[in-house]
Amino acid sequence: MFSIGLVLGGSHETDQAWKAVVTKVMNDVADMRGEATSPLRLNVVFYVEGKYTRVGFEGVRTGRFRKADSLLMVQAAIPTESVDDPRKVVLRLLSDAITEAEAFARKRGSAESLDEVRAIASRVATE
Repeated sequence: MFSIGLVLGGSHETDQAWKAVVTKVMNDVADMRGEATSPLRLNVVFYVEGKYTRVGFEGVRTGRFRKADSLLMVQAAIPTESVDDPRKVVLRLLSDAITEAEAFARKRGSAESLDEVRAIASRVATE
């Protein structure tokens, strides 16, 4: 009901640095979600720009929605500039993605909030 993905753009040094951080958060989410349920399934996909992939947006945006299983993909753009704390950036983008998904769910009338998803992200942030 809550998963994370990663698209790497092809800049080896940048890819590897972000891959380690996003993979850790991805694994933490997988470990903590357990039997939690949500009216909207959420997949947050982080995009790292590189020589093979241009992101073309900043922050987060709604991606695809698959009505058959109520799965929403929210895309999150990793900043191209250097940052002091990559984990903090990933966790902020994850929180922003959940906020985006909640707005989507409210607009469709499927949920007012995604409390279970937000609770998992909060537990990951305190790890």
